[in-house]
Amino acid sequence: DETVEDDRTQHSARDGGGLMVDGGLRIASTINGGGEKGTKLWVRTVGGLLGGFVSSIIMHPLDVVNTRFQVQDGKVSHIPKYRSTPHALVTIARVEGVRSLYSGLMPNLIG
Repeated sequence: DETVEDDRTQHSARDGGGLMVDGGLRIASTINGGGEKGTKLWVRTVGGLLGGFVSSIIMHPLDVVNTRFQVQDGKVSHIPKYRSTPHALVTIARVEGVRSLYSGLMPNLIG
């Protein structure tokens, strides 16, 4: 019995990886730069930094709402009671201003 190795496996091992799907279609590998020349380290670094920065800016208001839900106990009268996440977002923005949704953002971006 002679063992025949699949072309897709040989191709994948030869050029540093990638996900192979039916028909030999190769999805670019992000781990090794995706090919012979690859992607420069600084390009991947800047891309990672920008991705983290943008996701922090987009998701931070939800972190603020999450914190507000955690400290909401119903006993303190000057803190509004939030019914849902959208209600909390609107109430915080209306009562305290939109900037309050981003309170604590700078330490999040630095760390």
